[in-house]
Amino acid sequence: VPEDVVTVESCEVGQPGPGQVLLKMESAPINPADLNFIEGVYGLKPSLPSVAGLEGCGTVLATGDGVTGLGTGDRVMLLRGYGSWSTHLVCPAADVLAIPAAIPAAQACMLKVNPMTAFRMLTEGPTPPARGQWIAQNAANSGVGQCVVQIARALGMQTINLVRREDAIAPLLALGADAVLLDEPGWVEKSPGRPGLGLNAVGGDSATRLMDVLADGGRMTTYGAMS
Repeated sequence: VPEDVVTVESCEVGQPGPGQVLLKMESAPINPADLNFIEGVYGLKPSLPSVAGLEGCGTVLATGDGVTGLGTGDRVMLLRGYGSWSTHLVCPAADVLAIPAAIPAAQACMLKVNPMTAFRMLTEGPTPPARGQWIAQNAANSGVGQCVVQIARALGMQTINLVRREDAIAPLLALGADAVLLDEPGWVEKSPGRPGLGLNAVGGDSATRLMDVLADGGRMTTYGAMS
């Protein structure tokens, strides 16, 4: 269990070497992937002792020799996981991206994983959905799910969104969801359309129901296994 093995430790950060930057971390989220990383069941195995944290944003405090395009005071987001659950860290300059200072920290720290996952699933693959087409997703109130709702709406797609709680319905409708249903037996019969794309983050019975609603020739993308 992550909370049983994670501890707060103090250590020397050091100065950036050639091609590196020293960051003062501003904000970092806790993703399911972070917990899987700590449990040792993620795609990347930590080399212990290890600092967790796959996403985050911070400010450049110092740059090493050869670093161009970044300077002290620049605000950046991490492009790769480097232990963002820390107050300071040193990482390659090539692995951060400068971002506008006006982006709220709670959003800036989460720009890497969820929005990009949603965007790629909606726009890549053999037959990405076209304007006006339906897509369906479970775990619709998750970080990725909320991004799917907003990006799909901007691209002119219609979304069928599955959630597990009644109180998750109204927030998704406010984000622009076309339909929000409880992920329970029988929801397929209530579906307003037959989507050509299903986005599955859960697995199990939820994934089976999602497959049942797909149109002939439809496909399903699985990006999580929260069941």
